[in-house]
Amino acid sequence: MSFHLDYLLDLPGVSVETCSCIENQFALQVRIVANGINCTHCERFTEELHQNRPILVRDLSTFGKAVYLKVPRRQFYCRNCQRYATEVLPWMDWKRHHTKRYEEYVYQRIKVSTIEQVSREEGLGVEEIKGIFDHVSTQRKNTWDSVKRVGIDEIAMRKGHQDFVTVVGDIEQGTLLDVIDSHRSADIIEVLSHQPIELREQVEEVSIDMWGGFPKVIAQVFPNAVLVYDRFHVMKLVNNELNKLRKAVGMTLRGSRFLLLKNQTDLNQEQRSQLESILNHSCCLRIAHELKEEFRQIYETARTPESGVSIQGDKEELRFEGSFAG
Repeated sequence: MSFHLDYLLDLPGVSVETCSCIENQFALQVRIVANGINCTHCERFTEELHQNRPILVRDLSTFGKAVYLKVPRRQFYCRNCQRYATEVLPWMDWKRHHTKRYEEYVYQRIKVSTIEQVSREEGLGVEEIKGIFDHVSTQRKNTWDSVKRVGIDEIAMRKGHQDFVTVVGDIEQGTLLDVIDSHRSADIIEVLSHQPIELREQVEEVSIDMWGGFPKVIAQVFPNAVLVYDRFHVMKLVNNELNKLRKAVGMTLRGSRFLLLKNQTDLNQEQRSQLESILNHSCCLRIAHELKEEFRQIYETARTPESGVSIQGDKEELRFEGSFAG
């Protein structure tokens, strides 16, 4: 098959033999380049193929189409230890029907969406998507040794349902510590309290969303930790209020919500001109938008609460002086 398909697939030790398109899916027949394996029992090299039972494996989509790989699952016989060994592929876990990179992609999607939504968009059953999330969560779990900064957040498993899991992670290492199948404070406290008190006492900071039950959890589980509200959730509240004001002043122009809520520094020149026309519609809307941008700027520039207060104080002073100068 074409070298270009091998390059695009980008899986080590794999070559594409055939490619076909069925409805809205690509099906790739792949071949394992190596003729043999190191025995998983004695580590001696063997090329004596015992059997080959191909399986269908889901991979990352491309060109808007789902991709499935027909992968050889080869079992070899080792004469040195007289045992059978199944080939280990570095890009997929044993007895899984998805590549590692696809499962990581699904896991990251669920973190910012819901299992139900990802299920619809990926064309897989809800239980299969949930199984991927649980599998990757287990693989990513790390130990609590030397953890100083913890992040706690909840993920909706199904849109419109009170079906949440609580995700606990090490902020500094970017690793998963635990996934708790609940968002009730009592359940979270019970699970986290299983960690030794000496490990929980070493946690210095916990970042959370605005849910009211988390402060109680932190006070009981992490006695020495400072509580920090996650920037994303704080800015979400600010944006929600700005959007309410947009509706209240009757600004219903198409695209106005996007232009008002998007970071002004990320707008191109045409979008900035459109934003200026929108802000000319209402003095209150202009002030609210300026306050939103100033609030966001504190997050961009301040590194301590004290410096954040100082930045805001300087801006208020400039605004006060400017009112007299005008």
